[in-house]
Amino acid sequence: MEYDFDKSITTILEDNDFFTSYHFDLDSGYGDMVYYHLFPGIDIIYNDFNADNCNQLDNSGDYDDFIIINHCNKGRFETTFKNNYIYLSEGDVVFSIGANNYMQDFPLGYYSGFQISIDLSIAQESIDNVIGKNIVNLNHLVTKINDSGSLLIIRSNPEIEHVISELYSVNDNIKEAYYKLKVMELLLFLKNSSIKNVNEEYPTLKAENVKIIKEIKSYLVENIGENITLDDLSSKFNLSKTSIKNYFKTIYGKPLSTWRREYRLTQASFYLERTNRNIGEISEIVGYQNHGKFTDAFKQYYSMTPSEYRNSH
Repeated sequence: MEYDFDKSITTILEDNDFFTSYHFDLDSGYGDMVYYHLFPGIDIIYNDFNADNCNQLDNSGDYDDFIIINHCNKGRFETTFKNNYIYLSEGDVVFSIGANNYMQDFPLGYYSGFQISIDLSIAQESIDNVIGKNIVNLNHLVTKINDSGSLLIIRSNPEIEHVISELYSVNDNIKEAYYKLKVMELLLFLKNSSIKNVNEEYPTLKAENVKIIKEIKSYLVENIGENITLDDLSSKFNLSKTSIKNYFKTIYGKPLSTWRREYRLTQASFYLERTNRNIGEISEIVGYQNHGKFTDAFKQYYSMTPSEYRNSH
């Protein structure tokens, strides 16, 4: 799989026979991608984004003859399944045929993980040359994916994490050989394990509900210092309190109250690092009228007081 990204948002940091490293300046943030060329037809791509999405990177290519394997290491991402929205979290592995319209948004504003792309037209020969013929048959994996409706999900579990976790901490001196071995190990693992598809176990949301919850999140961000209750949100957005709570957790992976507290505190850390505003002023900006409660909440989250945090940064 080759990429031809928009040059106006792309910087190529390094390019050689083994890998190409990209940096992207996106409308919603920034991201980095390192694309390793392992075998003819098999590549592994590491993604690290601090952005709401990576939609600007859409190449509009035809990848119908590719198996795409994504592992979510940090954050969450949004995709669609049977016309509904579905959300994948840390440790989940997702298999699909083709890459188009696969990953839409990063609900938490960040995402890191890897993607393995397998070109079905040439990859089988590469696999046979490394581990022998008739050991791993890509057509069998294609059948498993198609039988699940073109999206096969494996929830995080110790078995697959044992295989995958080591792919995130590899010494530069052995990366090329190690990545090649680990990708083959993963394919062998998939051949010998009974993959349990959990598509139907994941809560899904209709597009209209996703739209409302994202509007609620934007409203809370824009009004970070205001005391907005669940009753207020229910009345303003014409959605029951129970639905708001359930839908919000499905999209963002945590209760609304937890997300809002963490968002306020991370914004406070930003002000502490990058401005000279006094701590009392920052406390009020992020919605804490009681400065003592702000200090207690900040210390619980960051294991240091706001003053200690500012000094250490």
